[in-house]
Amino acid sequence: MSISSISSIHTTTSQKSNPDNNIDSAENKQADEENSDVQVSISTEAFKKLKESNNPESDKKSELPEHIQQMIKAIERIVEQIKVAEQTLIEAKSADYESEDVQQATLDGHQSHLNSLEVARFEAVRALQEAMKKAGIQDMSIIADLMS
Repeated sequence: MSISSISSIHTTTSQKSNPDNNIDSAENKQADEENSDVQVSISTEAFKKLKESNNPESDKKSELPEHIQQMIKAIERIVEQIKVAEQTLIEAKSADYESEDVQQATLDGHQSHLNSLEVARFEAVRALQEAMKKAGIQDMSIIADLMS
């Protein structure tokens, strides 16, 4: 069952036919309406586990050798650093500076840092690719995800 179908769960109660228990259809309908107001909740921890169990990407990664998993985590950290560096560069472009020289030096420094992170990601992905080949792993979709 997918997470999105949880909200469409319909709960009903049924009673066995009993000649001594004559409940008309209006009473059954009222009982069904009362039961439809039942709310089901799930803890945050259980929701995360359910979400992870429905994520085939996490299954792929968990089946990989430990050293490859560590390489993937390192690349993901580099990707996060790239996002931060990009945001910092955007903010630096819109900031006020004392002079053109100070502005240019600041922007050059931020751009240089961003470029070095991009090179680090490229090299790390290349090393991951080699490690996956040595381990006999054919599925390179993980690398495509890291490059996006």
